[in-house]
Amino acid sequence: MATGSAYWTYQTQALVAGTLNARNAATTYWFEYGPTTAYGSETDGLPLDGGVKAVPVYGNIAGLSSHTTYHFRLAAQNPFGTTYGADRSFTTP
Repeated sequence: MATGSAYWTYQTQALVAGTLNARNAATTYWFEYGPTTAYGSETDGLPLDGGVKAVPVYGNIAGLSSHTTYHFRLAAQNPFGTTYGADRSFTTP
C-alpha cells in the first residue's frame, strides 16, 4: 500500500490517489484527511475485489476550506487487518 499524490485541488475539494494490493482478499479502502496528522475525517469506504497486483485507487475529498493545508493517507481493511499508508499533504488554492 502506498499513499499517492493529490492529483488536483480546488478551493473546496481534491482528488487523492494511492496504490493498493488486496492480497487476494475482498478489501475496503478509504482516505483519512484533516488539517493535522490526527486527520479527523475520512472518505466513504469503497470496495476492492481481491487481486494479487497493486492497483491505483482514488478518493474525492470535498467540503474543504481554501488556502488550507490538509494531510491525508490511504487506509484499507480486509480479513488480514487494517493498514495505513504514509502521510502526504496538499494545500488548497
